[in-house]
Amino acid sequence: MKKCPSCKIVPLAEKTVDGATFHYCKRCQGVLFGKKYLNNLVDESVDNLQVPKKAKSGDRKCPHCPDLNLKQFYYPQTYVTVDMCQRCRSIWLDAGELKEIELVRTKLKESGKLKAYVAQGSFKESLLNFIDDSLKALTSF
Repeated sequence: MKKCPSCKIVPLAEKTVDGATFHYCKRCQGVLFGKKYLNNLVDESVDNLQVPKKAKSGDRKCPHCPDLNLKQFYYPQTYVTVDMCQRCRSIWLDAGELKEIELVRTKLKESGKLKAYVAQGSFKESLLNFIDDSLKALTSF
């Protein structure tokens, strides 16, 4: 049974959107995107997503790899902390973080600054594309 990385003891619930299943915590409303779910959303393989070298090890355990702590880093062009497993590539977002990323990205897009510095084929571009695709798929969540 997968447990919430934030609440630590609460089992994660499953939700299916457009045929892809992800996990979330009913208590804190955090969301876990596993590799299978991400591969259904993102055009390119999630294997291309890597934890940035400057990421810090947090105190949250990966629900899929409970022997590993999630790595923490700021989502590109925001101050939103993203937690990602170095082994399985699962990504954990706390409640409201997906919405916050969406708001920041909308403002950056309106100002013409979105992706202005992101190199094509880079980790940042892959992560930005992942969030765009996730936001579209999770409108019912």
